[in-house]
Amino acid sequence: LHLALEFEKKKDGSEKEFNLSNWVVSTYSKAAIQEINNNKEIASKLRHGIDKLVECINDLTDNEFAIKIETNPWFLKISYCGNVLEFDVLPDGLRSILSWLGDLLMRLDSIPWEDETLLTTEQNIILFLDEIEVHLHPTWQYKILNMLKKLLPNAQIFITTHSPFIINSIDNANIYVLELDNCKSKLKEVLNSETGWSIEYVLEQILNTKNRFGYETTIDLKRFNEIAHEISNKNFNQEVEFQHLIKKLAIDGEEVASIIAPKLFRLEKLTGKKYLEWKE
Repeated sequence: LHLALEFEKKKDGSEKEFNLSNWVVSTYSKAAIQEINNNKEIASKLRHGIDKLVECINDLTDNEFAIKIETNPWFLKISYCGNVLEFDVLPDGLRSILSWLGDLLMRLDSIPWEDETLLTTEQNIILFLDEIEVHLHPTWQYKILNMLKKLLPNAQIFITTHSPFIINSIDNANIYVLELDNCKSKLKEVLNSETGWSIEYVLEQILNTKNRFGYETTIDLKRFNEIAHEISNKNFNQEVEFQHLIKKLAIDGEEVASIIAPKLFRLEKLTGKKYLEWKE
């Protein structure tokens, strides 16, 4: 089965909110009837998708957001710090996951599988997910792929992502690195993911992003290196600007200071001038 998920659109183009509670109520009601008729195995299969959804969300959030099914009356209860929350006020990331994951499990439940002995989450499927990291805190981005792997052990999952946290969250996944060539996308290389990669390595080597700091600091460091190169060649025309940059970068934090200090030390040795006075 090739299963591609796309939310329905309202007439105004906005995303149609998936009614999670209705699915929960309907499914649990059917399961309750099967329980009354002593069909416990059928009842368990009916509840399976919802039970897995609850398990996934609770694991993803380390039970920070607790999800429970209330039966009198039927409704989906989402609590945070002891307070019951409405769906609309949940964080965007959690709301998004509940929507597409609930939609996925509902669709899996509705399919007449050839092998009915397997649970719906254990069926062989191919799943396509676009930009899975949208709205997710980095902590959740680290967990989302492993959560899906646990939820759908027999699924082949294709995702698109620009998140370094997603890329190095799992081992032995095939990474298809794409690049633009004459305004056309082409495959650059195929890599195997490794959780031992650092975020910095993923940003630089895979996502081709060299910037470690904010925009202004990055521009200042670039200019600092340009003038430092000129000074190393005994060209002191931009020395006033260089001194200004040193003072500015020195107060941008210890990490920035640790980058410029060795370079200034070498320049002092080379020129005999004092550039490290800010450290004294």
